[in-house]
Amino acid sequence: MRKKTLSIIATILALICVAVVSVTFLVKKGEDALTENQTQSIAYLVEKTNYNPVQISAILSFIEVESDFDPSMESASGGFGLCMWLGKRYENLEEFASLNGANINDLNLQLEFLIQELSPDKKYYALKDFGDYTIIDWLNETENCEKSIVMFRGIYAGLTGENTKQVEKQIDFAEKIYPTVVAQMK
Repeated sequence: MRKKTLSIIATILALICVAVVSVTFLVKKGEDALTENQTQSIAYLVEKTNYNPVQISAILSFIEVESDFDPSMESASGGFGLCMWLGKRYENLEEFASLNGANINDLNLQLEFLIQELSPDKKYYALKDFGDYTIIDWLNETENCEKSIVMFRGIYAGLTGENTKQVEKQIDFAEKIYPTVVAQMK
């Protein structure tokens, strides 16, 4: 009887271990999963731009930190949307939405507006050389996500600080999405 009881306890413990490992794996997998807005944004930028995976990862990691891919996000400082547009750039977004007959909260509209801001031949172009970071340097960066992130923050939003928590979050997110960006480009 004692041997049978020990066998049952061992089986129960083994099942508990399997369950714990399985739940841990599923939770971790869930943390690594991309949201619908993230997946849609990757596909949109891959399809609509000629940027390389490093540049697309830098752009998307900026969006992740600014708004968590929520196109209706509003910050306490008055920023709005995917890129926390303010002032004249927010007014440009409103104008762009109106001209396109679209809701300002639409994810694709905001992604298209962002592309307009990144295109030198478009009305809403917003990139500017910033400190040591030039647009040309960013456009030529094809290998280093961290460097691309820091340059993009400067030329797009005038943000400095290579060792900030936001940059660390951007790097972590870029590492997470980079394989998906590469796969989408094939």
